[in-house]
Amino acid sequence: MIKMGLKELGIDEIRKRAKRLREKVYSREKTIRLESEKDRFCKENAIAPIIATICDQWINADDAFEFPLWLSKQLEGDLSAELIMDAGEEKIRHLLEVFMADRWPSSMEKERRGEYLKSVPEWIIKTCKKIIERFDGNPDNMFKKGSYTPSELYFILRGLDGIAQKKASMIVRDFIEGITPWAIGLRERLKREGIDFKVEGVEHSSVPVDTHVVRVFCRIVGEDSGALKDEDILKYYPDIQYFAKMTCPEFPANVDGLLWEVGRKYCRAYRPNCRECPLRDLPCEYAKRL
Repeated sequence: MIKMGLKELGIDEIRKRAKRLREKVYSREKTIRLESEKDRFCKENAIAPIIATICDQWINADDAFEFPLWLSKQLEGDLSAELIMDAGEEKIRHLLEVFMADRWPSSMEKERRGEYLKSVPEWIIKTCKKIIERFDGNPDNMFKKGSYTPSELYFILRGLDGIAQKKASMIVRDFIEGITPWAIGLRERLKREGIDFKVEGVEHSSVPVDTHVVRVFCRIVGEDSGALKDEDILKYYPDIQYFAKMTCPEFPANVDGLLWEVGRKYCRAYRPNCRECPLRDLPCEYAKRL
């Protein structure tokens, strides 16, 4: 069997696969999630989506975005940076531990759970402190200039504890698309103040890269991709960004949602579900070997 990969495909074949992926990206339906109480709360409360994003680390995303609403009820007040700071780090840690008691992922080891409970409340308090000191307690003040490039938004978000590279890139993408609770709520609140929040130069956006995205990309272009390590993400990061620019030059980050969903639901590291994969008619050297 001839080994395939970026070195063997050639530019014409890579361009062909990028074109096919583009068709899939733009045929994918994107929905606005505002049906649940937690989604509506993350839309209406300025700090809720920030707390949820910080919590979205190693645990189920639905639980992470449920926590701000639950926390608000426990603290018996309108959730804000001041309310959280008044509660203090130890109380936030205790409440987070209570909240997560029956929600931990089964595969999450005790040591990792302890690390989560140590780090996340610390990040929450540090971020709330910055919001109070730098933005007068109002997270929306971070975006009051109105017009931003993806790079500017990325570095604003990176300034918050608990929001690293991947999360910041994802939020920038969400702000561009404007269909998440945070993006919708932020635009509406700023609009009431006469500020038109918008992202300019979206052609310079970047793909948020994780193991799911790397694995699907690797299989599309014929690279080996079993169990991926952190160094694999760094190894393929430039390739993915340039492939995204070839696929959706007007909005490169647009490829992320589909690649992530396929990687999480279908294109598993071992025993992938190729028959039901949304990209099953896209050339995939891995699927050919099954």
